[in-house]
Amino acid sequence: MSFATIVNMFCFVCIPAWGEWSKNFAWGMWIFDAVLSVITALSLPFLLMAHAGETQLSSMTAVWLLPIHALWTVIVSYALWGIGLPLAMMVMVIYLQRLNLHRIPPKAVIVTVFLPPGPLSQGSFGILELGKAARTIFPQAHTLQPSSGDVFYTVGFLVALILWAFALVWLFFALASIVRCKSFPFNIGWWGFTFPLGVFVQL
Repeated sequence: MSFATIVNMFCFVCIPAWGEWSKNFAWGMWIFDAVLSVITALSLPFLLMAHAGETQLSSMTAVWLLPIHALWTVIVSYALWGIGLPLAMMVMVIYLQRLNLHRIPPKAVIVTVFLPPGPLSQGSFGILELGKAARTIFPQAHTLQPSSGDVFYTVGFLVALILWAFALVWLFFALASIVRCKSFPFNIGWWGFTFPLGVFVQL
């Protein structure tokens, strides 16, 4: 995720300033980041299933959620979206069960309740941007029907709206947990405010 931020800023800042060669460099960085993302998304859950010791459900927090060929870039991006978001939603189901059975986390890690809106908001923003890209690229690629780009954009907008609404539900749970907690200590866990709220306000 951190390297993806560097790639994004490289595209926005360095490519306009450095010219054509930097496009290929940015694409190479994106491919490297995509490969690492797939390896992490597929291997980490399996390693937890196969090799990790037994974990009490009550000890779970939302921290578990953290683990320029235009046409192919869009297609691979849809595949990455399809890998990441469903996995995150499966973890959220487990986390919701943990909240129902063992109540909200203790004050020391209460900030983690703000993490679930993060992947939902990022998934919403991602599918919306992919729809915009598909609407531009698909008619030029002549791979699908010319109108397919508009279909991808419309469906992406609908999915983005649903995910954003679902993120609102988790944001309500998070705010209600903070209100109920009243006071909680400042610690390194406060970083949990930045990413979820940052991607949420992007929408």
